[in-house]
Amino acid sequence: MDKRQIYVDADSCPVKHDIIDLAEANEVQVLFVASYNHMSHNHVREQWIFVDPVREAADIYIVNHVGVGDIVVTQDMGLASLLTKKNVYVLTPKGKYLKEEDMSNILFFRHMTKKDINAGRKVKGPSAFTDADRERFRQTLSNILGTWH
Repeated sequence: MDKRQIYVDADSCPVKHDIIDLAEANEVQVLFVASYNHMSHNHVREQWIFVDPVREAADIYIVNHVGVGDIVVTQDMGLASLLTKKNVYVLTPKGKYLKEEDMSNILFFRHMTKKDINAGRKVKGPSAFTDADRERFRQTLSNILGTWH
């Protein structure tokens, strides 16, 4: 079996440094996937893949390269729904571990929210990212990495 790794849907991920710290401590490779619009020369320690700045390009890259048992960090529920079917560990940056059985409800809620937005109704956005979210993420990722040894 190939060595498992962590993929990060990196365009808007607030826990990049946490992922790097935990991956280094567990000797796990991390691959950040982002659009060329987010390219920087500050990424020295990490491995980055830059994709075209078209919608879903990073998602397509991740879906086509991820393997069974890998970890993906993403806020994109459409991407998450594809990955949970592939037996991939999917985490949100707020530390929620997403499972295949959760996805139909999550996608239904997302669909209803988009319908409300399209109808001109005001919808509540996501809550602000907090220190508690960061700690929950670190704990969840640590737990999954612990199962790899």
